[in-house]
Amino acid sequence: MKKLFCVVIFLFVLLVSENLFAQNNRWTWFAQSEKGDYLQVYYYDNTSISYWKDFSGNQYTELWIKITPISKDITHSVLKWRIYCKTKEILEVNYLDYYQNGYVYESEINYDKTSIVPETIGEDLDKGLCR
Repeated sequence: MKKLFCVVIFLFVLLVSENLFAQNNRWTWFAQSEKGDYLQVYYYDNTSISYWKDFSGNQYTELWIKITPISKDITHSVLKWRIYCKTKEILEVNYLDYYQNGYVYESEINYDKTSIVPETIGEDLDKGLCR
C-alpha cells in the first residue's frame, strides 16, 4: 500500500510539474550571431507558427522571434516575422523592444517585404518552415 501511495504521489508531482513548466519549452533556440560586443541569441516561438495565404494565393508562414540581448539598454526584442515561401521574401511585420528600465516600445506595422539573403537566419527559417 505504501508503494502504491508513493507511485501515485510521484505521478501527480510529475504531471503537475510538467504543466507548471510547460512555458519553458515555448522558445526554441535556432541561431546566434555577434553584433558588436554582444552575442545575440535567436529563438522562435514554437506555439505561434501558422500557415496562411494572402489575397494573391501566395503561401506564407508567420511566427514570433525573440532576440536577446539587443544592446546595453534593450534586454530583448520580440518580432513578428512573415516568410513568403514561394517568392523567398521575408517581412518583419512589427516588433517590441523591452528596455532594462521596464519601458516597452512597439513599432509601427510594416508592409515592405525584402528578399531573403542567402546564408542568413532568414534563409535558415525559410528552409525549416516552408513546405
